Amino acid sequence: MVLSIIAAVYNVEPWLTECLESVLALNGIEYELLLVIGNSQDASNEICRSYEARCTHIRVLVQTGRGLSNARNCGLAAAAGDYILFIDADDYLDAGALKQTLLLMSRDSRKPDMLISDFCLVNADGTVYGMRKQIPGDGQLLTDYAYLKRLLRHRQDYWNVWRFLYRLDFLKKAGLWFKENMTSEDIDFSTSCILSAQTIFFCHTPYYYYRARRRGSLQNTATLQRVQDLTEILEGCVKTVRLHREFPYQKQLLQKLFREYFWGLLLIGMVADEERQAAARVWEKHRYLLRHSGSPGILCGIVRLSGVTACARGLTYMRAIRRRLLGRS
Repeated sequence: MVLSIIAAVYNVEPWLTECLESVLALNGIEYELLLVIGNSQDASNEICRSYEARCTHIRVLVQTGRGLSNARNCGLAAAAGDYILFIDADDYLDAGALKQTLLLMSRDSRKPDMLISDFCLVNADGTVYGMRKQIPGDGQLLTDYAYLKRLLRHRQDYWNVWRFLYRLDFLKKAGLWFKENMTSEDIDFSTSCILSAQTIFFCHTPYYYYRARRRGSLQNTATLQRVQDLTEILEGCVKTVRLHREFPYQKQLLQKLFREYFWGLLLIGMVADEERQAAARVWEKHRYLLRHSGSPGILCGIVRLSGVTACARGLTYMRAIRRRLLGRS
């Protein structure tokens, strides 16, 4: 089994070497590393070229457009492996844990469309502070498709694309690509993959280390455009899921999307003051998504009585206090 690892690289000089070295530690595994570069303002592109020059299984690609989705699509179009792993170039891998997961997959005669794993969380200062554990931790593969229902019932997100391994033939046959020129594209892509996959394996063993809350990262940048993208993506996903009446866990998947809309209030509380009212109006426009969120009725009542902006600020303050209490940066 050959693994294609796709990394979109943009202004990640301080973390890029750690990311690349973590991949190069994959001894005994056949893989290619596709580094998709754009118009970085730091030395990221030069670092990628230097690694390409000395590592035969590394290829540097120049993306055809702009943005993370375009970079990932460029990598997908060039990939030659059996399975795809996306990695953000400011994160890193545990090569031993990934190798263990791949070996388990190779021993199974079936070829799953996707594998979903747990992952670790890394603070901005580089310390590992937690783990997303949604899958039983016995180190073995769970091959029962029905486990998807249990995973979707967890409070945490399901759509981070780097926690999946995707069979390339599955993606091509299903015509699955990233929606370009928008943020929150992971939600759209992962939802479409889950709706299309016939076989899904699960494995607790966390091999991915996600650098959360890094300053300057898109995930920590709140703008009016990001609010618009999120609500549009969620609306489109809800419509798509509702059309898939044959999908056995439609209810659970819809609840996850509805709840993400509710927690989108946090995003409004983070946008600049001059954009906050416009962001609140965008959120209000899609308020029908809240009806089936599964959130306690009291919270929905507070939103109605206090208003979107006040609730957004309140949730933002509460999250900041919680992070301080937990000692997270």
